[in-house]
Amino acid sequence: MKNIIKKKDGFQGQKAIVIPKQVLNNKCVNNTVINPLYITDIGYYPKAKFHYMERTNGAEQHILIYCHDGKGDVTIDNREYKIEADDFITIPINTPHSYSADENEPWSIFWVHFKGTVSEKLVSSLEKKTGLKGFIKFKDESIQLFNEIYNQLERGYSSSNLMYTNMSAWRFFTTFLFNDKFDSSGKL
Repeated sequence: MKNIIKKKDGFQGQKAIVIPKQVLNNKCVNNTVINPLYITDIGYYPKAKFHYMERTNGAEQHILIYCHDGKGDVTIDNREYKIEADDFITIPINTPHSYSADENEPWSIFWVHFKGTVSEKLVSSLEKKTGLKGFIKFKDESIQLFNEIYNQLERGYSSSNLMYTNMSAWRFFTTFLFNDKFDSSGKL
């Protein structure tokens, strides 16, 4: 049996921001504008060979993973999902899960951890529309919004940055929930 290296992070060209819990508690949880939906972690892992994560008790946040390229596998509550380019998957809060990049065609993924008073309803709405796994046809706006949110968070955690990024998160999640509305060709 061959030993396979498993990595949680550390990929060439990766981007990741984990907002400190103190910042979240002080500036998001108690802010009535931000509290309904806010990002706790955000990142991009390109060609994430040997990427692997297992959380037997789930995460403290909901997670959305968008596969931009390559392949991977996700198991949520003992149900397996094959993920390919342009698929996304939503992992509900506190739900046991694991995921890994394909050995031969490792995925490139954009990922967001999020919470808030409406976050469970958002996940439920996505699940009703697409199941936990969905496909995103018009992805340019989603990627552009992701980059805008990420770049703004790189500038720091001021109240105005957090308000701007978390208000932008609504639009970002909308591109997954209502992807059929984002045909950039202009056709009706």
